[in-house]
Amino acid sequence: MKISLLTATWHYNLGDELILLQEYNILREKFQGAEFNIFTYEEKSSLLPKEDNIKYIPYFPKNIRKKPIENLKYLWENISAIAKSNLIIIWGWWLIYDKEIQKWGSPIWQWKLRILLAKIFFKKIIWLAVGISYPENKAKSLKFLFSGKKTLVSVRDKKSHETLEKIGIKSNILDDSVFSYEPKNKSKISLIDSGSRPEWQKLGLIWISLRRWYLDHEQDNIKQIILYLSRKWYDIVFLSHSIHQEDILADDYIFTRSFALKYNLKITKSIEETLEYYPKLKFVVGMRFHSLILSVVHNIPFLALSYGNKTEELLKDLNYSYQINPRTFEFENFIKIFEALESNENEAKFDLKAKYDTIKEILILDYNNFLNGLERSQK
Repeated sequence: MKISLLTATWHYNLGDELILLQEYNILREKFQGAEFNIFTYEEKSSLLPKEDNIKYIPYFPKNIRKKPIENLKYLWENISAIAKSNLIIIWGWWLIYDKEIQKWGSPIWQWKLRILLAKIFFKKIIWLAVGISYPENKAKSLKFLFSGKKTLVSVRDKKSHETLEKIGIKSNILDDSVFSYEPKNKSKISLIDSGSRPEWQKLGLIWISLRRWYLDHEQDNIKQIILYLSRKWYDIVFLSHSIHQEDILADDYIFTRSFALKYNLKITKSIEETLEYYPKLKFVVGMRFHSLILSVVHNIPFLALSYGNKTEELLKDLNYSYQINPRTFEFENFIKIFEALESNENEAKFDLKAKYDTIKEILILDYNNFLNGLERSQK
């Protein structure tokens, strides 16, 4: 069996790469012996699985203005891989959108081309836990992507489900596959070097995870957060979730480097290093969606800076109260919520562990049941 797996993986984004890694593990177990064509924007990404049954396919288009000849090859490889596949699976959280704060435009026409190819060759299509952010007045233009007797659709959140429901498309809701991630080491390990600070003052390592332009009065508030946590004797580290070589608006390292240099703080330079730091963390102040999920996976109490629908839905599903809206950020409120989190650290840990165990227990079952649905629908 040949499966073409189309994802949004590229440019060293930790969330995207973990999604692909986990989805591959789920599909490999479900379709044992299958061969995989994995479509990516950037094969050099660092967490991608490397096995003999995997072939990586570069998406068409890719730098088409600079490399028009190479793109003819990419187009042929895309057509050939889809034509030879028994199943097309499309998987990714922030996959279908109209616009983004970053410089990249809407990818809708590219997805319509890929789905057109799949439909021309009469392929079974599965949309697996995708995220959709599209205005209601344009939603009808998405119908081609998700319709058809050979198409089965699942989404990651209620908002995406409602968007499709309004244009007559049925869909299931599945949890993010990163909840099935198995860390190599969940135990607390040694902290980073804190210089000459007395051992009794080392309260623990705290990570600040931020996205550019989402926090009100960004520069001043980040400075206040750093100074406040430093005065409480926390070791602070900026963990980069996205290291984007082509779009500086999406690059966490470039965004937080100036703060790290100014205040002599640690900052990670790769997503492998970022993953290595999670077992060390006592608390997380997190904005990125998958920083919150990984906090749950590692049972780390966190204060969420919830900037959008996807983080709001996650926190609502977790019934998690330690959160702030960064658009209306007030530093006094940050102090109040963080100190409440400190006071309830153990309770928060146990609560996160219980919720994670429950989510993980049903996640694989839900995915398998959904994948079985395509087979039943064809009978």
